[in-house]
Amino acid sequence: MPNATTPIHKPGFFNWVDVATTDTAAGKDFYHKLFGWTSQDIPTGPDSVYTMLSLDGNLAGALHKLDPERQKHGVPPHWLLYVASDNCDETVARIKANGGAIRAEPFEVMDAGRMAV
Repeated sequence: MPNATTPIHKPGFFNWVDVATTDTAAGKDFYHKLFGWTSQDIPTGPDSVYTMLSLDGNLAGALHKLDPERQKHGVPPHWLLYVASDNCDETVARIKANGGAIRAEPFEVMDAGRMAV
């Protein structure tokens, strides 16, 4: 797997991936065996953990538990790909103006910036 040698936050380019799964322990084991990824759990709430996945010390993505509300509505485990934007709010406005659907309005992601779905 190649390592990025330049910043990957150029607008319009994929810049992050994570997987929502119903079994985080099995997910970590699977991706460790498949890609050699190591994991570091970061508590994000009382019952919430975001697991950073790395290869040779370089971040590769993340893994987290698919929340019960989404499971209740039949949402299966899935990968989510993130696309960089210069301005999240303006991008959401353009998406709406062109008939796109927003599932989650822009919000702050700790100290990482803003995102929307």
